[in-house]
Amino acid sequence: MKKAPKTILVCCIRVIGDVILTTPLIEVLKRAYPDASIDMMVAAGTGAFLKRDPRIRNVIEAPSKEMGNHRSIWNDISVLRSIFKKYDMAINMNSADRGTLATICAGRELRVGFSEGDGFVWKKFLLTDPIPYDVSGHTAHLCKLVADALGISVSQIEVKVCWNDDDSELVRQRLDTVTEGSGYFVVHPFARWDYKYWSMESFVAVTDKIALEYGLTPIWTSSPDVKELALLDQFAPQCLSRPLIIRGEFSLNQMACLISRARLYLGLDTAVSHIAASTGVPMIALYGPTAMSRWFPWNNQGAADQYYGCQRGSFRNGNIVSIQKSCEHPSWCNRKNCINQCMSRISVEEVFVEAADLLHDEGRQMVAKQDNVGFVNG
Repeated sequence: MKKAPKTILVCCIRVIGDVILTTPLIEVLKRAYPDASIDMMVAAGTGAFLKRDPRIRNVIEAPSKEMGNHRSIWNDISVLRSIFKKYDMAINMNSADRGTLATICAGRELRVGFSEGDGFVWKKFLLTDPIPYDVSGHTAHLCKLVADALGISVSQIEVKVCWNDDDSELVRQRLDTVTEGSGYFVVHPFARWDYKYWSMESFVAVTDKIALEYGLTPIWTSSPDVKELALLDQFAPQCLSRPLIIRGEFSLNQMACLISRARLYLGLDTAVSHIAASTGVPMIALYGPTAMSRWFPWNNQGAADQYYGCQRGSFRNGNIVSIQKSCEHPSWCNRKNCINQCMSRISVEEVFVEAADLLHDEGRQMVAKQDNVGFVNG
């Protein structure tokens, strides 16, 4: 293990999902260096939930155009000046130049980060511990690669989103209308990108089937996004078993609290699904044209080297089910403008069957049911 640092900066200037899947590193570092103060640098708008995490001292926000923030060279200079040589150790959790530059500026002794390709040779000279960027494994697994580089032994990787007593009380008050003893399940049918969507009509149908069969109260949730709110108001009332509606008023911390008490969660390839997985509740996540091997919901109770290959179909990891159907596109398809049949090929019936299995608590081993529809590998 490296010399124990007193101050650590972890950089993850990406989208919310990346930040959530970086939280295992906080626990790794805190256990290895219990006296160290840990700060996190994230893109503005992606890290508010980290302020509830008692393991993190400060959250530093950097403007990001990807998150809709105004960004200029003067913003970047100001952020770099605020962290310059203030940390014994600095770590970048991806190979992007911006995070690497922040790591190089901030770290006095140890500068850890990822490098890839021949065009990034400079990183290998300016980082004290350059790590080959592995895009074949899960994003959470990057935390273990950093631990390995630091000489820290890790047997388990745990994603965590914290909440406090105020969050718990707010959730309790919103659940007052749920019949005591009946239980509830959470449906989050939204994602940031259109290509990740399942049909809203299918969400309505499967909501009714689960509610009718198991007597559970459905709860539909959304972010404050105007488009999501419009869809929520249009489709949630179409459910015969009228859902309790959370119209974007919950923070991610409060969403974690809400989901942690549910009997089941159903959602898409989105940050909320990663939060759901972190709570340990039985869940189903539906995937479209994305690299599921890097983004499947992480099982905190599983091994530190969890892996899902390129097969399409239904994949079970503990009490987490991920579904991704085949189409004419390659197995590694990750097209943000993709319009194809992979999401529409997920049926209401197969989602309900998986939900029934989870609610009956049948089996917890890792199982993959490969889709028998062919797909292209080139």
